[in-house]
Amino acid sequence: MDNTDKVVAAIKAYLRENDISITEAAARLGVSQQAVSNQLSGRKFGANVARNWADSFGFNASFLMTGEGTLQGGSITPPADTVPIVPYAVRGGALQGFSEGVEEWECERITSPVRGAELAFEVTGDSMAPGFPAGTRVLLKKVKSVIAWGEVHVIDTVDGPVLKRIDQGGTDGVFILRSDNPAYQPIVVSREEIRGVWRVLLRMIQ
Repeated sequence: MDNTDKVVAAIKAYLRENDISITEAAARLGVSQQAVSNQLSGRKFGANVARNWADSFGFNASFLMTGEGTLQGGSITPPADTVPIVPYAVRGGALQGFSEGVEEWECERITSPVRGAELAFEVTGDSMAPGFPAGTRVLLKKVKSVIAWGEVHVIDTVDGPVLKRIDQGGTDGVFILRSDNPAYQPIVVSREEIRGVWRVLLRMIQ
C-alpha cells in the first residue's frame, strides 16, 4: 500500500486521542495484540487489514487504502448497536448467561460503538482503578473458546460477576482473579464456581 506511514500515523493519533489501548484495539479487530503492533509499525498493513480497521472502527476505507482524504471522512458510518446494560441493583444477578435474575427487557439499553458487543456492565468500586474507575461502562462479548490470560474480563461466579484479570492457577481447573489496585488481594476460584467469562471489548469512562 502507498502512503502507509500517513495512514498508520492517523490511526495512532486516533487511538491516542480516544484513549484506546492496543489491547482494546486488538479486541475490537478480533486479532492479537502482536498483530496490531505489527500493523501500526507499518508491517503487514495490506488491503485486508485496511478493510478490517474500516469495518471495526468505522474509518474511511478509501483513506486506509490510498492515503487520500481523511481517516474519518467518507460514507462509512461507525458501527452502532444497542446492548443491554446490567443494572447495578442486580449486579450479582443474571443476563444472557449470568446466574439468575433480571430479564433483558427490564434493562436500559445503550449504544455500542463497537461491533460484536452483547451487553454492557457498569464498574463499581476501585479494585480495577486507575484503568477502570467506578462508573466506567465496559462492553462485553462472551468467551466461547480461548481466554486471553492476563487480560481484563467480567467473570460470572456463583457469588456474582466481577471485573478482574484472569490467570490460570497452579492447579488444573483453578483460576486466579487479580485486581489492578494493589490494595486488593487475588481471588482464587475453581472452574465449577465460574458460570461464564466475558471479554472486555471496550471501556467507556464516564
